[in-house]
Amino acid sequence: MKFYTADRSKVIKEGLVFDLYTKPQNLPSALSMANEKFCKKEELEIYLSEFFPSGISFHGMRYLLNNNNFVNSANEEPAIALSPAIEIIYETIRRSEYPEKPSRMTCAYACQTIDDAKNYFNEPDIPIFEISTNNKWFIADSALLKIGHNHLSTLVMARKYWSGLISETPELEVLVECPAIIGNRVA
Repeated sequence: MKFYTADRSKVIKEGLVFDLYTKPQNLPSALSMANEKFCKKEELEIYLSEFFPSGISFHGMRYLLNNNNFVNSANEEPAIALSPAIEIIYETIRRSEYPEKPSRMTCAYACQTIDDAKNYFNEPDIPIFEISTNNKWFIADSALLKIGHNHLSTLVMARKYWSGLISETPELEVLVECPAIIGNRVA
């Protein structure tokens, strides 16, 4: 199946393969940040290999391994986009209720059309490439990727996201399970 992905990092090239990493190059530094009093490095390595035996994508490395779970308590928005917390909460709901869906931790991200890819980041000149896969893919509304004003509302939004519900102001994204192949630059 073919979709379109935006190159925010300016490193994508035609023919590049978005692969899964079983031993991410940044795993040692990410695991070294663990508080050894509560989590041993070896425990984190085992957990990672048990939960993601095929490996994790670049997105997985970024949000599962390289993050700080600190929230600015002065933020008074009823729902905030706090990516590291969102990722782990939504992954837990996916595992328990929607195991047939691809994990966000093993995916690259795309849009259904070239215009959608340009508009998603509100950057009309962003490089757009074809991306294709023979693996799973899933269309979801990233407008639902938020931490709600309480835990229950966060769980409800996660369930809506994984069920494929579309909000009143959708921001559709296609989760493309890796490995995925970058095709031609189309914009």
